[in-house]
Amino acid sequence: MKQILYIFSLLLFLPSGISAQNQSLGQWKVHLPYNSAKKIADTGTKVYCASEKGLFYYNKQDNSIATLSKVTGLSEITISTIAYNPTYGCLVIAYTNANIDLIINNKIINISDIKRKNLTGDKNIYGIEFYNNIAYLSCGFGIVALDLDRREIKETYIIGPLGTEIQVFDVAIWNNFIFAATENGVYSASVTNPNLIDFSNWTITFNDSGNAGDCNMIEVFNNQVIMNYAKPGALNNNSNDEVYLYDGFSWTLAGGGFIQDNIKHFSLRASGGRLLVTNSYNLSIYDNNFNRIIYIDAGVYADAAPRDAVYDTDGILWIADNGSGMLRMTASLSYDFIMPDGPASDLVSAMQVVDKKLWMTHATRTAGWFNTYAPGNFSEYDNGDWKSYNNKTMPGSAINIGNFFDMMSVAIDPGNKNHVYVGSKGQGIIEMLNGVAIASYRDTNSTLQVGIGNPSQCQVVGMGFDSDNNLWALNSLAAKPVNVRTTAGNWRAFSIPDISGAPLFGDLTVDSYGQKWINVIGNNAPLGNGIAVFSDNGTLEDATDDKSRFISSGIGSGNLPSTDIRAITEDLENEIWLGTGKGVAVIYSPSAVLTSTNFDAQQILIKQDGINQYLLESEVVTAIAVDGANRKWIGTESGGVFLMSPDGTEQILNFNEVNSPLLSNYILSIAIDQESGVIYFGTNRGVISYKGDAIAGTGGCSDVLAYPNPVRPDYTGPIAIKGLVPNGSVKITDVSGNLIFETKSNGTQALWYGKNFKGEKAHTGVYLVFSTDEEGENTCVTKLLFIN
Repeated sequence: MKQILYIFSLLLFLPSGISAQNQSLGQWKVHLPYNSAKKIADTGTKVYCASEKGLFYYNKQDNSIATLSKVTGLSEITISTIAYNPTYGCLVIAYTNANIDLIINNKIINISDIKRKNLTGDKNIYGIEFYNNIAYLSCGFGIVALDLDRREIKETYIIGPLGTEIQVFDVAIWNNFIFAATENGVYSASVTNPNLIDFSNWTITFNDSGNAGDCNMIEVFNNQVIMNYAKPGALNNNSNDEVYLYDGFSWTLAGGGFIQDNIKHFSLRASGGRLLVTNSYNLSIYDNNFNRIIYIDAGVYADAAPRDAVYDTDGILWIADNGSGMLRMTASLSYDFIMPDGPASDLVSAMQVVDKKLWMTHATRTAGWFNTYAPGNFSEYDNGDWKSYNNKTMPGSAINIGNFFDMMSVAIDPGNKNHVYVGSKGQGIIEMLNGVAIASYRDTNSTLQVGIGNPSQCQVVGMGFDSDNNLWALNSLAAKPVNVRTTAGNWRAFSIPDISGAPLFGDLTVDSYGQKWINVIGNNAPLGNGIAVFSDNGTLEDATDDKSRFISSGIGSGNLPSTDIRAITEDLENEIWLGTGKGVAVIYSPSAVLTSTNFDAQQILIKQDGINQYLLESEVVTAIAVDGANRKWIGTESGGVFLMSPDGTEQILNFNEVNSPLLSNYILSIAIDQESGVIYFGTNRGVISYKGDAIAGTGGCSDVLAYPNPVRPDYTGPIAIKGLVPNGSVKITDVSGNLIFETKSNGTQALWYGKNFKGEKAHTGVYLVFSTDEEGENTCVTKLLFIN
């Protein structure tokens, strides 16, 4: 079945650098890295580049760069390969789950037949080859013939022994024969045979006896078929690849040192009358006599890691590089890097926004907060621009950021968005100021400790600031796990009586009462998993008045629905919301948690489909963020994102992979820019943002603004009124005082779609907007011109 999605030209030429401030209400924006490029397709006017995380193109006519994603209409995220057919003006995009998009005349046509087919094996699409009106797709189970005229699947060839499925990695057409490079060898058949569905019409011409390796690439060059043979281990290790030539009679190992470099090859491509071969470290270009005439490695451009290359008709060489994105290179080997702006990685372990700036750490965040040894890496996003911090971007830094592996937390100075602390599970904490690493802290210069039983690591996980701007940090595997660095630069460490045995820790939240809410992972903790609450009572120097409590499962012990704690968040009413392995729980009186005998968490009872149940009790809740209207944005491990009312009883929105551009249903972190209303969702496939309708603020009525104003006749979107009384009543009247519409502001912003209570479009005129709090003591007034 074909599904056609029409994309206006504006979408396909949408600039990639839209800032959060300019992101429209309800608009999505992806924030992905494009440095891991792997495939190039030249259309003549544009050069498309597929990376591990996204797709972008360079427009040769105006030198612009644009990204394509689910936001602009693509069906999936993880691209396997791309290819362009100039006869049909068609870009074929194949995904790792066998879904297919065609881009023709700025229209995206989705062909999901293979994706929807019930196959238990490998459904990846490894290669694309064109012949006449057919695009032959090399798949993990066989070959699929895609008819470009009818834009539908024509037939499927299962060519393995006795008609069994077999991995086909690449296809080439030569002398009216189709050659398939597979896991068992090279199969061939007459391309004009009307019955290629019959496996008996396919003959194996190169037999990989014993199934020792894979024939994983095949190409036609200089009237020969060229095949890459990957011996065992070559797909995972940089060794053992061999290249064979076929002249129509037999296969021979290419001799004379031609491409016999014993290194894994990533691409063989005939282009511009030359053969282009990429491997892990270089690009070799050969003439028709198989003489290497050009050699491009780190001596030409730093950290060279080419994965694909192609010449255009002007003789410009385009290279997809695994670390540098796309390169445009002239015959003299001068070059330009071409890549959309984005973070350094799609890994997300923590995010935080202060004063419109987003900071994000890049590491794998597991449920148990275990080490994965990802090199130190973090990014900032400010006013539409990304900047990354790692060994590649800061090679001369006095502090080796790469050594601070598994960066799991970030804490931004509330008074200075450019003053940041980043915590790692390897070497402690890095302090950043104005983009420079100015200090690092671990056991040698602070109260932080190396791990008991793991002396090579100083593990810092959750961090946060209190109301006095003191930095608090959790130190895993330490006898005194709670540490504070005061504004004067002094360090103190605290033990918690309810915790012993140096357990692992996760998140840390400092609430409005100065209490520290600590996610205890367990391990050596005698009470197991749960939450520890600690208070120094505002006296850092006096440990005698410190208090703590451990919250676990069971009535009277905390009543957590699950001790698998994934999120701890304070809302605008100072309640503590908990994300657990079995939904959401709330502690409604956190100020009394250390003094009262009743400190049990409560689950929220809702009615769904006529049945009473607890909020998201079947979901693992991984993240909770509170917007300016005190609504809860709740991320889950498999259900996407839910927007709930302030008390959690009403579901307002649910975003998932199917009904929205959300990159994944697995949410790791959520951060909100309270000034703009933009919500950032960190997933296991990267970050995407959504412009919400709630804005925080004091609502002093000094900056009330309606936008757009005036409202033109052709405008059909929401009219945003900002700077109102927080969560107040909003009434819209005409100049005669007739009530036209009434609503409630979300935080300090309300929306009006230009209609009255009957759903009719308002008449042309001046309208007044009144915003009043519940007590009627504070009122904001503004006016707007509406033109119908």
